[in-house]
Amino acid sequence: MTIIVHCLLWVCLLAVPVLAADPPEAPFESVEFASDRWEKSGATLAEHLGRPSLCGTATLKDVVFENGVIEVDIACVPGRRGYPGVVFRIQSEEENERFYIRPHRAPFYNDAFQYAATFNGETCWQLYNGPGATAAGAIPAGQWNRLRLEVKGEQARVFFNDMSQPLLVIPRLGHGASRGAIGVTTFNDGVSYFSNFRYRADDTLVFPPAPAVTERPGAITRWEVSQVYQASQFDSDLLLATPDLPQPEWRPVAAEPDGTVNLSRTCRRDGAAPAAVLARTTLRAVAPRTMKLGLGYSDAVYVFLNGRLLFSGNSAYTSRDPSFLGILGPFDTAYLPLTAGDNELTLLVVEAMGGWGFLCLDQDAVFTATGVAAAWATPRRFVTPESAAWDAARGVFYVSNYSGYTRAVMQPGLEFISAVSADGRILERVWVGGIKNPTGLAVVGDRLFAVGRQALVEVDIPGRTIVARHPFPQPVFPNDVAADASGRLYISDSAKNVIYRLADGRMEEWLADPRLGRPNGLAVAGGRLVVGGVASGGLLTVDLETKELRPWITLGEGVVDGLCALPDGGLLVSHNEGRLYRVRPDGAVERLLDATTAGWNIADFAYLPERRLVVIPTFADDRVVAYTVPLEDRR
Repeated sequence: MTIIVHCLLWVCLLAVPVLAADPPEAPFESVEFASDRWEKSGATLAEHLGRPSLCGTATLKDVVFENGVIEVDIACVPGRRGYPGVVFRIQSEEENERFYIRPHRAPFYNDAFQYAATFNGETCWQLYNGPGATAAGAIPAGQWNRLRLEVKGEQARVFFNDMSQPLLVIPRLGHGASRGAIGVTTFNDGVSYFSNFRYRADDTLVFPPAPAVTERPGAITRWEVSQVYQASQFDSDLLLATPDLPQPEWRPVAAEPDGTVNLSRTCRRDGAAPAAVLARTTLRAVAPRTMKLGLGYSDAVYVFLNGRLLFSGNSAYTSRDPSFLGILGPFDTAYLPLTAGDNELTLLVVEAMGGWGFLCLDQDAVFTATGVAAAWATPRRFVTPESAAWDAARGVFYVSNYSGYTRAVMQPGLEFISAVSADGRILERVWVGGIKNPTGLAVVGDRLFAVGRQALVEVDIPGRTIVARHPFPQPVFPNDVAADASGRLYISDSAKNVIYRLADGRMEEWLADPRLGRPNGLAVAGGRLVVGGVASGGLLTVDLETKELRPWITLGEGVVDGLCALPDGGLLVSHNEGRLYRVRPDGAVERLLDATTAGWNIADFAYLPERRLVVIPTFADDRVVAYTVPLEDRR
């Protein structure tokens, strides 16, 4: 009887479809700050804004946290400086991860929210800045604000108050996928308070893949460093020749892919006094040349080439003005006279607080993928060249000169379109004028369409005359333009989350959707409009008939400016900051060109398929450059 019942149950289970339910979410565990589970370090229990709260630093003694969620309410006294936040995966006081807020900076700066890792007791906030480390946002004072931190593997994300999307996504935590205690931290000064602390372990959190790590062009990554010295051991006049200075004991040190050498990872300061290390590398030159060295450091540096002091700088907190943070970045430049052969570059790097590290870049370096090669470059005769378009019938590239509002006011007449040959000769610098700050360009038959500030301008190419202006409905910042197979034109408005369309002589607001993410670059491919976003740095597609919008590719931080459809169904895509990618039909992404270190932009480029030639307006660099890009499959 039992066997028959079991068989009937099994048959029934097979006959009825079973829907897999999401695993139940683990419950939060709340811990009052009055609990003896907290190890309090200079902390005070208090009543604040009607709640029991804590001011100071405290760590849960009985929790080992790896993946999960941490939430706490934070209240800050108006008009006071504070740095309250969460410490997590605490391996020790000297090795942990930290996220905190700066309420006093929220109204003015983009780093009111800060992630930083602590190594050897040094919280390296000066080494963590920008995308993936800091963010802007409102921090209301005099009220309780909810901070939520989600952690999984090497990644974390931060939510604040009622945000449905993360305020900050941290793609790679400084200590990687680690584990440890959790707690809260602030000064016990009556400025910042914590309440309603809770956490839960959760291995089911889902994060999108972190952006691929690519080496920064020109980054000098091979270094050796000495033992740690007291900074006072170096004579301010003699420096490297200081008498009685112990000989350096050299050891290799690893650099991050962007070239940052985080000395705090491997060098320990004893006490609060400033410390120093020596770092050295070898620069090889085929012939004598001057290297333009981009230099970042915390907190002070002396630069020697072949034993000769060439540069010194101070980047310590508040050293240059009262609000100066001393963030690490290639903000200084040293010019190194390299001789043929090997040259020894030596740095003396001094640290006082905020993170110990340095960064060196060859600022003339441009990354090119295998087979990508420079073809030509014009002189700097353009005025903020923004877009290029190829006219196959006449064998000419047209280039828009945006000029910028300031220079346009100072020097009227600088807004125009130029004509350039396929081999880089400037045929006519001012081919057509009279267009206010022109950006995107598109050639359709004998017409060139240029995006102006108020209208899409139609130019008769043979006559070199403006024949029509098609006004946009309530434009804010019209940007790029692309044509479909029927000659209909689509124009992005990067400040309005709108795409306009010109069809049969009629301009309309064709699509308005916040998911457009401040649209910039446009291309038509396979019955879809491909849209590059300013906010997202990636691509989405819009069906030309149904207007169905779908996310497609994430390229990481950057402004998608240029888009060009390829015959194989793929795309060439540029980040305005200086990167050119190939996106294959299957979504695979390959970096072809990277000029971010050299400092020139890759704006709305044009592509000549017969020569596999990419023609690039460099925007602020006032040139047009061209590269050949072989597009055979190299996977």
